[in-house]
Amino acid sequence: MLNSETNLYTWNDLVVIKPNAPSSYFPGQIAVVCGIEQVKSEKLSRDYDIDIGDWLYTVEFGDGSSTEVPEHYLDRHQEIL
Repeated sequence: MLNSETNLYTWNDLVVIKPNAPSSYFPGQIAVVCGIEQVKSEKLSRDYDIDIGDWLYTVEFGDGSSTEVPEHYLDRHQEIL
C-alpha cells in the first residue's frame, strides 16, 4: 500500500533543502522542482532510505546541477519581493 496519494510540491516550485538533510542533498540550498516520482519499488525505497509511497523529487540548483531529494527534506521557499 502506498503512503500518500498526493505530493506536496509540483514542477517549478521553489524549495529549500532542510538543514537536517544529509550533506549529499546540499542542506540550505534553494532549488526548483523539475521531477516528481512516487517510490514504488523496494530498491528505490532502500536507496533513499524512505518508504514505498513516499515522494522523491528531482531538484535543480542555480548552477544547473540537480539531485534527487526525498520530500521530507524539502520546505517551500518563500520568495522575498
